[in-house]
Amino acid sequence: MPTIEHGIDFEGELGVIVDHVPMGTCATDATKHIRLIVKINDCSLRAIAPIEMATGFGWVQAKPACSMVPFAVTPDELGEV
Repeated sequence: MPTIEHGIDFEGELGVIVDHVPMGTCATDATKHIRLIVKINDCSLRAIAPIEMATGFGWVQAKPACSMVPFAVTPDELGEV
């Protein structure tokens, strides 16, 4: 990042990749459509976010490009949760 004054915040997040999920699927049934689980390295610029949120347009510059680990796992590889 260009400067620490942007208030950079790193977070580890999980993402899911799903197959076709029919409209109106309830949360319980939606889990049946999860095919892959990935780790996302999320970045936010906390000093810029309030300015952008005040416009009502959302996060544009306060959410720079993020990255994802170069592998994914299937739900069965994680076992019972």
